[in-house]
Amino acid sequence: TLGRTTVICTDKTGTLTENNLIVEALLIPSGESLKEAQILALDYIRGSGESSQVITAISNYLETNKIETNNLFIDALPFSSWRQFGAVRITENRKKKIIFIGAPDAYLPYFTNTKDRRWVEQQINEHGKRGERLVAIAESNSTELPHNLKDAKLKICGIYVFQSELRQGISSAIKFFQDRGTRVPFPRGFRP
Repeated sequence: TLGRTTVICTDKTGTLTENNLIVEALLIPSGESLKEAQILALDYIRGSGESSQVITAISNYLETNKIETNNLFIDALPFSSWRQFGAVRITENRKKKIIFIGAPDAYLPYFTNTKDRRWVEQQINEHGKRGERLVAIAESNSTELPHNLKDAKLKICGIYVFQSELRQGISSAIKFFQDRGTRVPFPRGFRP
């Protein structure tokens, strides 16, 4: 029984929420172009060939906004959870460029501009407090795909904020236990 339970810990996707992500917002730093960030994300999606839930959610968001690109794809470094990023190399207006998608906190030491670093830190702190899941898109003028970020010299383009729909009855179930003094810590990316 659960009569003496003081804490309930659970995973999120498929247990507390539906098994799909939705882009809630695309955050853009001051002075950057929303359309350019959307185009770079589409270039990444087309070039990487990935089909994760994150990529599917971004793709659906971009379809809704009718984003198109003519940039040429060269090659890709698939996303890896241990690396915390994926990258594609494209040619944009005859110049090679690398597009990165991944965990914003993994990029922090590699921004060439302190303004970018501060903005990303602010987004991580603000949205992290609310338990929201974030994925950053960044670019580099490097000409080779990096297998680590050591020499990447990144510029932030935007941060995607995701949400997951709660499964039916979850809010009332959590409230039931909380009203009885049971602590239910919320996993990252969850808002009851």
